[in-house]
Amino acid sequence: MEKETSLSDLYNLCDDFLKKVIEEMNESCIEKRQGIATPEHLMASMLNQPQFSKTVERYCSNMQAFVSELSEYITSQETMPEDVETHCVYSHQLLSLLQMTLYTCKAAGTSVIKASHLVYAMYELEDSLLAYLLKQYITDKVDFLRAVIDLSSSSTGSETAAKSDAPTTSSSERAILCDDDFLKAQTPIVGREKELELLTQILCRRDTHNALLVGEIGVGKSTIVHELARRLNSGNLPERFEAGKLYKLNLKSLLEGVHLRGDLERRMSDTLGSLSNQGNVVIYIEEMQLLFSAFSKQAEELDMVSLLKPYLDWSNVRFIGSCTPKDYTKNFSDQKRFEKYFQKVEIEEPSVEDSIRILQSVLPKYEEFHGVRYEAEAIDYAVRATSKHLHGSFLPHKAIALLDDAGAYLVSHYGKDIASKKVDKILVSNLLAKLCKNESLLVEGDGEERLATLESRILSKIYGQDAAVRLIVENIQMSKAGLLDDGKPLASFLFVGPTGVGKTEVANVLAKELGVELVRFDMSEYVEQYTVSKLIGSPAGYVGYDEGGLLTEAIRKNPNCVLLLDEIEKAHDSIYNILLQVMDYARLTDNKGNHADFRNVVLIMTSNAGAQYASRASIGFGSTVSAGETMIKQVKKTFKPEFLNRLTASVVFNAMDKTMAERVLNKKIGILQERLSARNVSLVLSEEARAYLLEKGFSREYGAREMDRAIATRLKPLLTKEILFGRLKNGGVASVSIENDNLVLL
Repeated sequence: MEKETSLSDLYNLCDDFLKKVIEEMNESCIEKRQGIATPEHLMASMLNQPQFSKTVERYCSNMQAFVSELSEYITSQETMPEDVETHCVYSHQLLSLLQMTLYTCKAAGTSVIKASHLVYAMYELEDSLLAYLLKQYITDKVDFLRAVIDLSSSSTGSETAAKSDAPTTSSSERAILCDDDFLKAQTPIVGREKELELLTQILCRRDTHNALLVGEIGVGKSTIVHELARRLNSGNLPERFEAGKLYKLNLKSLLEGVHLRGDLERRMSDTLGSLSNQGNVVIYIEEMQLLFSAFSKQAEELDMVSLLKPYLDWSNVRFIGSCTPKDYTKNFSDQKRFEKYFQKVEIEEPSVEDSIRILQSVLPKYEEFHGVRYEAEAIDYAVRATSKHLHGSFLPHKAIALLDDAGAYLVSHYGKDIASKKVDKILVSNLLAKLCKNESLLVEGDGEERLATLESRILSKIYGQDAAVRLIVENIQMSKAGLLDDGKPLASFLFVGPTGVGKTEVANVLAKELGVELVRFDMSEYVEQYTVSKLIGSPAGYVGYDEGGLLTEAIRKNPNCVLLLDEIEKAHDSIYNILLQVMDYARLTDNKGNHADFRNVVLIMTSNAGAQYASRASIGFGSTVSAGETMIKQVKKTFKPEFLNRLTASVVFNAMDKTMAERVLNKKIGILQERLSARNVSLVLSEEARAYLLEKGFSREYGAREMDRAIATRLKPLLTKEILFGRLKNGGVASVSIENDNLVLL
């Protein structure tokens, strides 16, 4: 009973039976001059109703003792003096009972409080004599509650009873799916003989003859059951299953409209009871954890075994359940009694070769449906590519889904001309590239040409870092060739060098040339230890737990990407522990236990460590220590050995020199010219102006960023005023030269 619900309001919610009981209880307390009404008074008043009394007597082990102890307690209650006017006041326990009754009524989804709701609450009333007596003398709580429910239904009239019984009957009928439907949905079974043999062996046992198939979504749990149904139908199982049938329990229909455990048990009895006389029966329960989770909050003692126990001992009935490993761990792994009745059968993801054979046997149905033909090369590519690039789903389902999508693509784009079309490797790769957000999967030839020209394409945009680019490309090509470990990222690089020499720019260009996303994290934001939780998610109970980790979520959305961790030396030491796991196993687990896969990630970390010592490398007569060696020496002091040991390579970037500065200037001027072209303005720089910008923009200390600063402060202001207010407002030629050691617009 909610606080704002008064006793009078609660009384109005009761059915006629309970209203009569409450009125008689009040009159009895006043008559006996007992001013405080208790739950025991309410039960005594209920027992005065003949129909309810007969129901209690039917399930009570000793009716006389039950009534005697109840009456003895009521008689022992304090009475009011004769000269004091008696009023009936409800005790704290009785108010709690009424509150629990109202909660039970609401949980059942009804607006009328009935005797069944009150009796259920009486059993749950802690530290009360009434609850003790009920549990002592009426031990079969479930059957007793069923009888009280039937009593409440019959008291409302035959018409109402018929209406209330109709949904249960229809739900029970809908809860069965015959084995014929399994045969219609049959998918050819490939490579599952061991699992089928173990499943058949379990079903042939005398004890523990029920099985639970545990496997990820899409690996073929239902397909194994389909094959079992086919073998039952064709008689290819041991004689013990002669004339046997397989049924599927429709949990959605079974749980529809159920609010109390007693309702579910009665519906299961109606559904399964009719099967006991049909010979050998196998009942398949898909997503078995739903039966457990539907009522797990209502009673601590409720578990899967107690719910199914009346049917688990039947000699001619076998159960097969299925669930995912995560659901098994959550719902079944800690139930010792569950192992007594159910044998776990692990269904692993099929191998690539088995998946290819599965697709070859399945695709005739898809060819008939779409009216297209699938090439053998497309099938092979779909399985191998999805296995490598699609994470979070499993073979063979993800490969079948991709090929189904390819057939749908042809149908939607070619219509009546589809008969001449076929699903080939190029089409499948294009769809997979969109799905993975990875343009490198686009098949042009076999993709070798794009990889072969990767170095030259990067060098056309990055100047003066030829050795660094060559080292990066070589390692990525080795990884693509399969010469590096499959269980690690494509590559893990540490870029070391002065600021402004192109470390971040190389990562950006590499992502564009590989056709993948650039995912960037500025590690200066992760200086404090508590910020580590932002990457993998906050622990349970902390703010942000439901949001997940920034890094893990980013990789799950873009499993094929270049991951840039900028200025890694500024991050807290705890970050390195996370990166060790990533570089070693290409895997990171977030706060919810979900995995992010880094196998198709190029991990790049940048650092300025040791750059300040590079200029001192050649100081002194006869010095043979290079700037790169000096920076690497300082890097080894900054980072721990276990971190450096897991890197694919430490890449040293050269400091800015004159030649590099000239090429950078030309690139920056070219970018500026593209922007000016949008306003029909042509930029012409004299040789003196170029030399001036080169002089002001060249800096070994600040790198290419100083060039940006020189252009932004000395050239762009001249153009801005003329474009907005002057002679370049409608376009024209902007000729820039030098006058009095300053840039001028001629």
